[in-house]
Amino acid sequence: MNVALSLPGPRRTTARLHVAVADPALLPAARRIAESVQREASRRVDLDRPRATAWRLLRADGAAVVVGPTYARLVEAALAASRATGGLVDPTVGNAVHAHLSRLRGADLSARLGPLPVCSSLAPARPRPAAGADAVRVTGPAVAVPAGTLLDLAATTDAVVASAAARAVADRLRTGVLVEVGGDVAQAGPAPAGGWGVGLPCGAVVRLPAGRGASTVRPASHRPVVDPRTGAVVEPVWVSVTVVHPDLLHAKAFALAAAALGVAAPDWLGTRGACFRLLAADGRVLTSPGWPHDVRAHGTAVPRPRRYAVAS
Repeated sequence: MNVALSLPGPRRTTARLHVAVADPALLPAARRIAESVQREASRRVDLDRPRATAWRLLRADGAAVVVGPTYARLVEAALAASRATGGLVDPTVGNAVHAHLSRLRGADLSARLGPLPVCSSLAPARPRPAAGADAVRVTGPAVAVPAGTLLDLAATTDAVVASAAARAVADRLRTGVLVEVGGDVAQAGPAPAGGWGVGLPCGAVVRLPAGRGASTVRPASHRPVVDPRTGAVVEPVWVSVTVVHPDLLHAKAFALAAAALGVAAPDWLGTRGACFRLLAADGRVLTSPGWPHDVRAHGTAVPRPRRYAVAS
């Protein structure tokens, strides 16, 4: 079977997008569909946009705001991830994420332009626990957040987008498809014989079982993982965390929670029956029972056209 893999577009404000389909002739149409789904979501959750919905909610000072069905669904997905992890993943960490990224940008400007004046009233406060997902209310197309709370949906939106894009491509083009958005991999439609090949950090390639999604989280300063219990950016223990699950949103939620838990991650994931792969800084790899084996490590040939997606 010939398989076509689209390359990432030139956009830098949204997560990297890959699309793979079984029929090369369908690739341009498949990518257009996937990009449309991604665009619809990213323009609402990108905190770099002054008109992003999260800023409207912040300015509402606790009052409900009509946000429309798309954003409401993204909020509901984030709340579902919070419930699945006992609050280890929480969309109300937006204040901490924004403060962290602002400090990074300020340091970058200082390095290039010299010391900058700082307004004490705008200086970020010490980390504090997140307001909590339980305090967020979704009523139809309206959302309300606690006063002073900035929602950050980026952590879960990539998984929602990948799943929605894969379903849209499969439904409209009647083909098997694999979609990766920022390390979140979804599939829909008929899979190739043996499953889709998915690249992981450090060159590992696994076959993704039919009906499964995979999420890879790689904590980094530009995409920080915040522990909602403290509001502090997590010091990474794992270079990458990958979870395979029938539901991609759960895979992403478990991977984010594991990144926040650090050394406690293997036991926590094990109690939830998660299929996972943890890569430590020293190169050690921990995998759960049932983890799809690395086809390269087992000497299985992987033809170049079959390396469908590369996790970010």
